[in-house]
Amino acid sequence: MASQPNLFPVKEFAFTLRFTAGADPVMDLFHEYPTLRLRNGMCTVTENAMWRIDHVDGPADAISALDEVFLDEERCNECLDEHRCSGTREYQVLDRRPAARTVYTYHAHIDRCCAVPAIVTDYIGDGVVFQSERTGGGCCRRSKRRSIRWSIVSNQHSELGYSSMLTIWETVNDGGRRHSPCSHSDCVGSTAVRIRCTRM
Repeated sequence: MASQPNLFPVKEFAFTLRFTAGADPVMDLFHEYPTLRLRNGMCTVTENAMWRIDHVDGPADAISALDEVFLDEERCNECLDEHRCSGTREYQVLDRRPAARTVYTYHAHIDRCCAVPAIVTDYIGDGVVFQSERTGGGCCRRSKRRSIRWSIVSNQHSELGYSSMLTIWETVNDGGRRHSPCSHSDCVGSTAVRIRCTRM
């Protein structure tokens, strides 16, 4: 009789970050173009680097507008504070269509960035799987919603849970100042983000 594979339980924590107008130029595009959508197909994070692949779809003019902002290597698409982080970024378009893009991102020195993957990895450690989706106001253009929905999966025995996520949320809302790699003078608090837990 064949032996059964050694399975271990995992747990998921999902939450939504909501952005106010003017807080982030990328997220503002999702309000200007309500049908624009960006979903993360893969995100791998170590203690000092991140690799991710994002799939974007929407109207052709929205995609062109997103190119100008999202592919700018001088700004960070991950940081949640009011200033650019001191990490370095490279973007490469893997697939280019009139109404869609697939973009590869390599982010070095992610430990210097006040970003959700960096903060979570700092608190929980390696072996965490990240998924995210950015959306705008849906079919209602008057909606002020600009949000990123994060889903984080880890080993059942990891520190992922309500207490750790509360600490992470405090870090995010404090502009990353409780995240030690982000304690330099340029990293200041931000009131741009509103967080709502959706599932545990």
